[in-house]
Amino acid sequence: MGLIRVDIHKEQRKIDADYRMETEAGVMKVLRGYRELNFRKYNGSVELAGLLADFNNALELAQLTECERKAAYLTVTNVSHAEIDSSALESAAKKIAAVFRGWRYDTDVAA
Repeated sequence: MGLIRVDIHKEQRKIDADYRMETEAGVMKVLRGYRELNFRKYNGSVELAGLLADFNNALELAQLTECERKAAYLTVTNVSHAEIDSSALESAAKKIAAVFRGWRYDTDVAA
């Protein structure tokens, strides 16, 4: 019988490549797609569960101002862009990405 090889890390590598959390763009991608990611997590994606847990932890540690927190919340809940303070959202994304950089979160991906 032949040996069957299964790539058990394929999904994790795809998530790591799609969501570079040490960058503001990666954080924004999670903020804008949070509801869909959460839905996929509940449909069995263990890898997304880890990403979202880390994201929620970073969100708490980022020391966001009330305005930044509100902008992030409105983005997650898909409120119209006209109602979101874009400068506060950009600032929140920078602070959240800084937490991930402090954790060296994407280090394994880049290597």
